Amino acid sequence: MIRIRKILPIAVLSSLLSTSPAAQLIYAVSLIRHGDRTPTRYISSDPLQWRQGLGQLTPLGMRQEYELGKQLRQRLVNHFHLLPASYQRTSINIRSTDVDRTLMSATCLLYGLYPLGSGPRIGKQYALPQGFQPIPIHTVERSSDHLLKHDRHKFNQLIRTKVLTNPSVQKKLKHDDKFLHQVAEAAKVPFHSPKDIYRLAVNIRIRLLYQRPLPKGITPSMLKKIFKFQQWLHFQVFKPQAIGVFISGELLHTIANHIQDAVDHKTKIKYQLYSAHDTNILGVFSALQMPLKDNPPYAAELRFELYKNKTDFYVNSYYNGKLIKFPWCEKHCSLDKFRRTLLSLG
Repeated sequence: MIRIRKILPIAVLSSLLSTSPAAQLIYAVSLIRHGDRTPTRYISSDPLQWRQGLGQLTPLGMRQEYELGKQLRQRLVNHFHLLPASYQRTSINIRSTDVDRTLMSATCLLYGLYPLGSGPRIGKQYALPQGFQPIPIHTVERSSDHLLKHDRHKFNQLIRTKVLTNPSVQKKLKHDDKFLHQVAEAAKVPFHSPKDIYRLAVNIRIRLLYQRPLPKGITPSMLKKIFKFQQWLHFQVFKPQAIGVFISGELLHTIANHIQDAVDHKTKIKYQLYSAHDTNILGVFSALQMPLKDNPPYAAELRFELYKNKTDFYVNSYYNGKLIKFPWCEKHCSLDKFRRTLLSLG
C-alpha cells in the first residue's frame, strides 16, 4: 500500500520550537526535495512504461508536496505570522531547478501554502475560479544553474578521488564484487561501476512501491542485499565534506547572505523556498559536517529559521519538522556562528 509521509500537526511542531516566548521569527528558508516520482531511467533488459514518462512527479508526489505546503501555512502564516494570509509578491520568493518534477513540486507546495480562497478578487468575485492564487516560480537552464545543479563530470571525479580511494570502501567493494556482477548479469544490465547497481536498486524500489513486477532475473532473495548496498554507497558518497561543499557550498553562501540581508533590512522577503533534489539536501548536511545515513524521503524539507530576541539573533534548523543540531553549533545557533560557518565553506 502506498502511504503519504505523515505531516506533524501544528501542536507537535510548536512543542519542537524550544524558543524564547519573546523571540520573533523574522526570516525562513526551506530546501525541499521533489515528491514521489517515476524512475529516471529504464532498465534496458526489462523496461516498464510509465504513463507520464520518466522522472515525472506522480499523483502521490503532488499530494506529498501539497501536505507539506499545508504544514508550512500552519507554521509560517497561522502560528508565527511571518507571511500574510494572502500572497504578497514582496514576502516570498521561489527558486526551482529546471526539471519538471521540481517545478511541479513547488507548484503543489504553494497550493497548500496559499490554498483556494486566498486569491485576489475583482470586486466581489474571485479573479480566478475558487480563489486560486498563481505564484511565480523562478528557474534557470541546467547549464547556467550554479546554485542548485552541479557538474556531473566533476562530481564523478570527486567520487573517484574522495570516495573510491578510501581503503574501507575498496575493501567493501572487493567483498561485494561477485554479488554485484551476479545482480548485473541476472538483470542483464551493464556493470561499469557500483553506480550501475545503485541505479538498478532505485528503479526496483519504485517498482515495489507501485506493486509492479521485479526486473526479470532479480529474485526476492536478492533484494535485501541490493538495498543494503545502495544505502551504504549513498552514505559513502556524501560522507566527505568536500563533496558536500561541491554540491551545496554556493547555496549555503547564498542562504547566509539572504539571512544577513534580512537582519540588515535590505530585503522585504520573509521566506525563500528552494525546490530541488535529494542530492541538494545530502550536500548541505555533508557540507555542514552531519552526513545523512538515510536518503531524504520524497518531499523532505530542511529549513533554517532566523529569530530575533531582545539582545541578539539566532538560527534554528529543522529537518522534516524536527529541530536538529549541527555538531559545530548549539541547538539555537548564534547568527554570527551560523553565518561564519556557511561562508567559510568552499
